[in-house]
Amino acid sequence: MILVLLVAGLAACTKSEDDGLNINQSQIEHFYSSDIELGEFEGVWVVDQQEIDTAKLTVTENTFLVRFPERYLINKAFYDIAYDPSEVQYSNQYASMGFSDRMVYFDFVVDSQRQNTDADNAIDFQSSQPGVAIFDLTTRLWTLKISLDTASQKTADGTSVENNITPIVLVYIAKRKI
Repeated sequence: MILVLLVAGLAACTKSEDDGLNINQSQIEHFYSSDIELGEFEGVWVVDQQEIDTAKLTVTENTFLVRFPERYLINKAFYDIAYDPSEVQYSNQYASMGFSDRMVYFDFVVDSQRQNTDADNAIDFQSSQPGVAIFDLTTRLWTLKISLDTASQKTADGTSVENNITPIVLVYIAKRKI
């Protein structure tokens, strides 16, 4: 009888400890997610440890809005195409994936529809894999990493040409908040 009561008491204590851990974990995730910095950031695009372009990153509650380094990407995807970069921005929806003591980690998907673009002669870049974003709680700055593997061009006559490309790993590093 005493053994049964001891086992029942141990089970009750274990259950309440687990419930407390789940609540604390949820509270911690909420704290880190709510502590991220929204707004506009000035930064650079890096490929193979070389800065290739500058860009502005706009972070809202659920999206990143950023211009890709089009001139570099077009040269890699289409080689000798005559195309003037359009300065359009891609909208990327993100979701929190985890955290550490200094960082909050996110996955994001590149929207194939660019913002502020004209339809003629548009070139779009896509990724078959989600991107990764990191918010540093110490510096209060963002880093984004994405591997682009498809480029498509919509020509003036309405046709579309898709080009699978050798994946290009882009890293965006925010330098300061604007």
